[in-house]
Amino acid sequence: MEVSNMASRHGLPCHVDACFGGFMLPWVEKLGYKVPVWDFRCPGVTSISADVHKYGYSVKGASVIVYRSEDYRKFQIYSYGSWPGGLYGSPSMAGTRPEEEEEEEDEEKKEKKKKKKKKKKKKKKKKKKKKTV
Repeated sequence: MEVSNMASRHGLPCHVDACFGGFMLPWVEKLGYKVPVWDFRCPGVTSISADVHKYGYSVKGASVIVYRSEDYRKFQIYSYGSWPGGLYGSPSMAGTRPEEEEEEEDEEKKEKKKKKKKKKKKKKKKKKKKKTV
């Protein structure tokens, strides 16, 4: 609450990263435990994010961001009118994951496949040795 009050006093937005506890804290509070006020009950909080896949029982990678006001939400949306394919609109600046991230992920997958193949070969060699002995 202190941070949100300070942000409010100075006219600054205050984001709460509730990605881990965002789905747990409301229930903990409902059970009667003391939980510091961390959500939109704090006057300075302008946005809250939560990973719904952690305790929200959703698919892996699912997250949400909610805004107190549409005034802040409008800054998240990106549109570009001079794209050769027509109007390009996206709910974020990146639109899709940056190419470097995709390439890094592809490399990681390739490395994992190589390691699996090596393990399989080692197992086959061990089996052959046991049969010949």
